[in-house]
Amino acid sequence: MLPGTNGSGGLFAEAFASAGIASIRYDKRASGPHAMDNVGKLIGKMSMQSHLDELVAAVHALAALDFVDPRHIFGVGNSEGAIHVLHYATTSQDVPFAGLVLAAPPGRPIQTVLLSQLTLQAAQIAGGAELMPKVEEAAARYAAGQPMDPDPALPESVRMVLGSFEAPANLPFARELWVESSCDSLRQVRIPTLVLIGGKDIQIDAHADGGPLQEAAAGMENVAFAFPPNANHVFKEDFRDAAQVAASPGNGYNAPGTRLDPESLDIILTWLKARIPVAQAPKQDRV
Repeated sequence: MLPGTNGSGGLFAEAFASAGIASIRYDKRASGPHAMDNVGKLIGKMSMQSHLDELVAAVHALAALDFVDPRHIFGVGNSEGAIHVLHYATTSQDVPFAGLVLAAPPGRPIQTVLLSQLTLQAAQIAGGAELMPKVEEAAARYAAGQPMDPDPALPESVRMVLGSFEAPANLPFARELWVESSCDSLRQVRIPTLVLIGGKDIQIDAHADGGPLQEAAAGMENVAFAFPPNANHVFKEDFRDAAQVAASPGNGYNAPGTRLDPESLDIILTWLKARIPVAQAPKQDRV
């Protein structure tokens, strides 16, 4: 959904392949080339469970390949995706994950994360700060189960973001997501888990989100944290400041010349390789 042809998903897949790790990535049914065909079928059916069903199907497709050892499949989720792999790992599955990589998982309810993102964006436009109370009022109405009803004085782009949580095609998922963070699920995880939050991430904050996540994982020896300083939300190397990122179309994540953050990639590959049983060759471990 972001402009550009060098998305992090593809770059990670190439990096994993170069390291001898097979992987599968997929478009959710409401995105990608078949989105328009699927949206009508999903109205009123989009939910946390429907996203989990998609993930289950993807894992089964991967596990069915003859060169894949289903005992050693790892789940990697970025941002909202971290919530879905956590749901997979904390429910009974025919093909359980061997471990998790949670890249930029929200440690606060999505409502709070969204308001912090909109506050940063509002700071980039004249008079934006004065509009935030109207955004907060709309969010409060939605949290109370009422229509969002955003004020017409808000910029169209902001009204579209708020309105997306009420779009029939996004319900009931949007209301479930509104109150979800990764903390509750993380407490239930019993498999090796790596949590990464980039120092240049303007959506998920190393302190505001990382702090609650670290508290949730206190005493859990299976959970490790890393905070690569130059990684942004999609784990590209980023030397811009927050204002420059917020002012860029699509946050500039897939701009020509952008590349994966080398430190983040090294952390992930080192962590994965330490958990791949060498004796499993020639079958490949995968994410």
